Amino acid sequence: MYAFYCIGVSTLAAQSSEKIPLEDALQLIESTYQIKFSFADEAIGGKSISLPDLTSMSKDEMIYWLQFTTNLTFEVLSERYISIYENNSRLTNNVAALSEVLIFHYLAPGIAKNIDASVTINPSSLGILPGLIEPDVLQTVQAVPGITSVEEKVSDINVRGGTNDQNLFLYEGVKMYQTGHFFGLISAFNPYLIDEVTLYKNVSSPQYAEGVSSVIDISLKDNIQGANRSGVGFNFIAADAFSNFQISENTRLMVSGRRSLTDVIFTPTYSQYSSRIFQDTDIANNPAFFNFNSEEQFYFADASLKVIHDISENDQVTANLLFLNNSLSYEEEAVTGGATESLRSGLDQNTLLGSVSYEKSLSSKWTIRSQAFASRYRLEAINRDVVNDQRLIQENGVTEYGFKLDSYYKVSKKLQTKYGYHYTNTSVTDLQDVNRPDFRSFTRNILQIHSLYGELIFTSKKEDRTLKVGGRGMYYEKFDNIRIEPFANFQWQLDEVFSIAASAETKSQTTTQIIDRQDDFLGIEQRRWTLADEDNNPIVRAKKVAAGVGFGKKKLNLNIEGYYKIVDGISTRGQGFQNQFELVSALGEYTAKGIDVLLQKEWKGVTSWIGYSYAENEYDFNGLTPEVFPNNLDVTHTVNAALTYKRNGLQVGLGARYNTGKPFTLLADIAPGSNGEILLDTPNAERLPDYFKLDFSTTYVFDISEKIRGSMGISIWNILNRRNVVNAYYSLIDDVPTLIENRALDLTPNISLRLYF
Repeated sequence: MYAFYCIGVSTLAAQSSEKIPLEDALQLIESTYQIKFSFADEAIGGKSISLPDLTSMSKDEMIYWLQFTTNLTFEVLSERYISIYENNSRLTNNVAALSEVLIFHYLAPGIAKNIDASVTINPSSLGILPGLIEPDVLQTVQAVPGITSVEEKVSDINVRGGTNDQNLFLYEGVKMYQTGHFFGLISAFNPYLIDEVTLYKNVSSPQYAEGVSSVIDISLKDNIQGANRSGVGFNFIAADAFSNFQISENTRLMVSGRRSLTDVIFTPTYSQYSSRIFQDTDIANNPAFFNFNSEEQFYFADASLKVIHDISENDQVTANLLFLNNSLSYEEEAVTGGATESLRSGLDQNTLLGSVSYEKSLSSKWTIRSQAFASRYRLEAINRDVVNDQRLIQENGVTEYGFKLDSYYKVSKKLQTKYGYHYTNTSVTDLQDVNRPDFRSFTRNILQIHSLYGELIFTSKKEDRTLKVGGRGMYYEKFDNIRIEPFANFQWQLDEVFSIAASAETKSQTTTQIIDRQDDFLGIEQRRWTLADEDNNPIVRAKKVAAGVGFGKKKLNLNIEGYYKIVDGISTRGQGFQNQFELVSALGEYTAKGIDVLLQKEWKGVTSWIGYSYAENEYDFNGLTPEVFPNNLDVTHTVNAALTYKRNGLQVGLGARYNTGKPFTLLADIAPGSNGEILLDTPNAERLPDYFKLDFSTTYVFDISEKIRGSMGISIWNILNRRNVVNAYYSLIDDVPTLIENRALDLTPNISLRLYF
C-alpha cells in the first residue's frame, strides 16, 4: 500500500508543477534514497513544495535542495538518518531569501553557486576534494576557478591576481588579520562548528567593507534546535575536539579546540611541512650555529566558543570568542673564546577575538541585527645572533573594535532591501628594537571609519531576472574625507538551460601588508600590517567588472566568466619584490584581466570537473624603470581538474593542478660588480618552471552504533613527488650571486581518524 502511495505522489510531482504537502514529499524522498527523516510535526506542518525530478539528483543534492527550498535545517546524522528542525534565526531566514541558489552541486556536494555569483560552502556536508581528508575551508576555496595560492599557502590566497591582504576574511562578522596555522600551511579555522563559508570573488554586497579582491565570510551554526553533536579526531599534524549541544530549552553552547602534535610526535607530514615552511629562513640558513632538531619547539593551537540564547520567539542574543596561536622557539649555539654560548630566539603569532550580537524580528518582513566586537592580533619575534652579540625585537599588532547595525526588510515579493551603519576603530602598532647598534622605532596609527550602506534587490514576476544595486558611503575621520562606492549585479535565467550575468563595483581598503626586509620576523612571517595614511600608504582602491554565461542540462554544467579590474594605491613594499625593487618605495597600480571556465559532469556517484583560468596581470609604477612590467602574481594559465566517486560511506578523489610559472628576475648578462653586488636584468622578464601536482584522498564513514559514527581518511599530496619551484631570487653567498629556490611540498601523506557522537 505504501509503495502505491509513493508511486501516486511521484506521478503527481512529475506531471505537475503543483505543490504537494512537505510530509508527502519527504515520504517519497525516503523511499527513493533509502533514508529516514526525523522531525517534529509542527516543524513541517503547513509547508508545501514542488518536487524536482528525483532521478536527476543525488541524495546529497536533494538534501541541499530541501534545505534551501524549505528554509528548514537538515542535519545529517549518519548515511541513513537525517534530522529536520526549524531554523529559528529570523535574520538567517531573510538572508536565505536574498541568496537564491543557481547550482546546488558546484565542484562537490556541500558547495553551491548562488544567483549573485557567490559560492557557499557547507563544511558539514562537504564532499571529498583531492588531497583533503578534512574540510579545510581555505583549501576548498582554491578549487574555484580564478583562485589559487602561488606559493601554496592558505595564508597567501590570490584571487584574480591580488595579494592575500586584498581579501577580506570575516569570522562571525569580525575581520581576521590571521588566517593560517603552521605559518600558512593549515587553515586557522576549525571546520566542525562552521555552518557556511560564503565566497565573493566578483562583487559583494555593500555591507562588506574592505577586500578589494574578494570576501570570504565564515559563519557558525545559528540555531537553538537540532541534535546535540560532539566529535574528536586527530591526524598527523594535530588533534581536536568539538561539541555542539543544547544546555536549556532556549540556549545552545558550541565549543571547539585544536592543538598540534608537532612537539609530541614526529610524523612524515610534519617533516614535509617543516621542510617547506622553514626553508630559506634564519633557522635553515644558519646550520652551523643551530641545533634545530633537538632544541626546536613549535606548536599551534586554536579554541572557539559560541553561545546562542533565545530571549523570546522574536529576540536572540549570541556571543563569540576565538583564540589562535602559533609559537616557535629555537636555540642558537656558538663557540666563542673556547666556551659554548647559547641563546634562544623565537616567534609568537596570536589572535583574540570576541563579539556580542542581538537580533530582533520586528515582523515577518523586517529584521534588525546589532553587533559589538573587538579583536587583537599580535606578531612578535626576538632574533638573537650569538656570534655578533646582537638582539633584534620586532612586533606588529592590530587592535580593532566597532559596532554594526544591519536591517533587512522585504517590501514585497519583487523588492527586498538591506541597509545599515558600521563603525570601526583600527589601531596598528609597529616596533623594531636593536641593541647593537642601539636603535628603537615605535609607531602607532589609528583610523576611525563611519559607514552607511544600502542595497535593493529586484526580482522579476517570473523570478527569472534579479537585479541588485546599491552602494556604500564612508567617512574617514582622520582624513576628513568621504568616499562613495556603488555596485550592481544582474542575473538572467534565459530558460532552463542558459543564464547570463554581469556585475560591477568600486571598492577600497585601508589596511594592507608590507615587507620591509625578507628576513624580518626570522624570515617566516615577513609581512606586517599597516594602516592607510594618505601619504606613503594611501587607501587602496579598485574598480571591477565581470560578465559571464552559464549552461546547465542533465548534470552537465558549463560556466564562462570574464573580468577586468584595476587596483591603484598599491606600494612596492607590499608586493614582496626580491629583485632590484626590493628596497625601493614607490606607489602604483596593477591591471588584471582574464577569463575563468568551469566544466562539470556527474553520473552515477561520479563527479568530474575541470577548471581553467587565463589571466594577464601587469604593474604600472610611476618612477620605476621600466614603469610597466608583469605582476609578481601573473600566472597566465591555470588548470585544475578532479574526479571523485562516492558510494555509501566511501569517497575517493583524484585531482591534478597545473599552472605556468610566475615571473622572476634573472641576473644581468654582464660581469658582476667588484664589490659583490647583484646586478639584475629586466624585472620579471623570466618565468619559473611550470607547476604540476597530482593529489589523492579517500575517506570512509561508518556507523559504530545508532549514535556513534566513525571516519577514517588517507591523503597523499603531490603523489608523483614532483619538484615544484614556487619562488626564486638571487642572494649573495660569499660575495657570489647565488640563485635561491623555494620549493612547494614534496610527496606528503596524511592520515585522519575521527569519532562523532
